[in-house]
Amino acid sequence: MRKLILPLVMALSLCSCKNNADLFNGEYSFKTSGNIQLSMNDGRLKDFELTDELGTLQIERLYKDSNDSVIILKNVFGGGVEVVKAAAYGDSLVLSPYTKTMEIVLNEAADHLATLDVYRADVMVSGNGYMYGNCIVIHEKYDGILFADGMEAGTLDSGDIVTVARRNE
Repeated sequence: MRKLILPLVMALSLCSCKNNADLFNGEYSFKTSGNIQLSMNDGRLKDFELTDELGTLQIERLYKDSNDSVIILKNVFGGGVEVVKAAAYGDSLVLSPYTKTMEIVLNEAADHLATLDVYRADVMVSGNGYMYGNCIVIHEKYDGILFADGMEAGTLDSGDIVTVARRNE
């Protein structure tokens, strides 16, 4: 009987470990921040700091019979909702690329006059993340096109957009 107890305890402990989709399942509070680089059609290069986004993330299994597909509902306070599909492998997430539209406002000064230039950006977002305890850290990459008055005005890209999400207890 004693020889049977140790293997049973080990088997039960392995079965109770969360992984893949189950590890990430839940509600989180998040903050997204970072910088993007703008390359204007007139040759100007600009660094632009994103306004921090705060809100809640809800992560759920995408399909009941799949343990590696999740859906992320990113609800930005004072903004919209982004729906993102991702694959969960162990303690890591890989985001499926998705598009979003952003508004970028640049405060520019020329000849002692300040102007506000407003651009719309169509952005392709990709990224990956990892679970650390009760937190997820997601590194995102933005690539997109800037538009002003319906005309293409330049491109944008990034390498350091970070979302940090803490599980709500």
